[in-house]
Amino acid sequence: MLAVYASTGLALLGSWLWYEPGHELWQALDEHTFRCLNGSLAEPGLWQTFWALANSRLADALPAALLLLPFAHWMAADERRHWRARAGIGVTLALFTLLWNQQIVKPWLDRGRWSPTLALPDPVRLEQEPTVAWVPWVKDHAEHSFPGDHAGVFILVTLVIGHVCGWRRAWPALVALPFLMLPRLFGGGHWLSDQIVGGGFVGLVGAALFLGLLRLGQGFRERRAAAA
Repeated sequence: MLAVYASTGLALLGSWLWYEPGHELWQALDEHTFRCLNGSLAEPGLWQTFWALANSRLADALPAALLLLPFAHWMAADERRHWRARAGIGVTLALFTLLWNQQIVKPWLDRGRWSPTLALPDPVRLEQEPTVAWVPWVKDHAEHSFPGDHAGVFILVTLVIGHVCGWRRAWPALVALPFLMLPRLFGGGHWLSDQIVGGGFVGLVGAALFLGLLRLGQGFRERRAAAA
């Protein structure tokens, strides 16, 4: 399964970065998706207000809760007999995710790509709409939109939770993933390819690497215990 994650992530990246017909297709899908979704926010009303709220940084608490709560439940399971080891995995995962996303992938793939609200003419900028000016910390643009790191981190941690903590703890996050990607697409903070290609690469390849390293560490400890 780890090989499937890694190869899928690399194939997604290759379709955008190295395969010219695929890149042109992604560009067409990017612009069409943005025009359809963002264009629906032109008129003030409940629809516009809903997506302004969904694009507030305060709304980031929802995906965080979908990841932290099942992991905390796993730590507390089995009468907390294994909570120290499980907490160690959590800390290691957090450090790995930060290193992988910010220190490895971002410097490699970040080419200063502007989000559609900055790159295309006449977008609906939610943070500039007077009827939703009361919504705090609305994110509707980015000067470095690729890869979609929020989507990537969410995919990475969700897959790790599924393999390490059990899929019954991970399935709510898996079901929610497509919906959690929508706010930045409606608001224009990311292109579709930022989320699917960039986020998919960060999440799938990152999960394969972390789970592979975790298995190597567990195997080493088991061999050491057997030798002792």
